[in-house]
Amino acid sequence: GTLPEEEEEVRRIEVRLRGVADRKARHAANQRLHARLLAQLQALPPAQRPAVAVAARQLRQEIDAYCCPRATAARQAELARLAARIAELQGAAAPEPEAEPAEPGWQGPDHHP
Repeated sequence: GTLPEEEEEVRRIEVRLRGVADRKARHAANQRLHARLLAQLQALPPAQRPAVAVAARQLRQEIDAYCCPRATAARQAELARLAARIAELQGAAAPEPEAEPAEPGWQGPDHHP
């Protein structure tokens, strides 16, 4: 591809990686909130408990959906595809390394004739 196309692809990959990171951060926040709600549930006035229990159940469903084997495998496969494509793009963009010519007669810094 051309350079602008590859730059656009890199931007799309970055957006996808940020999405993965955002979902991971949301998952961690959900776990913390769920634990906090459960810890506080019994201390709440009885009238508030049902609403908090519903919120905790909804969080648990989101947590379980994120952690299910199929979702985990899909995330891992997506990350592997993105990493492979990044490696391809970096390989295509990297210039061929040039061998540096040795100075005639140079035998290293520690060689003293």
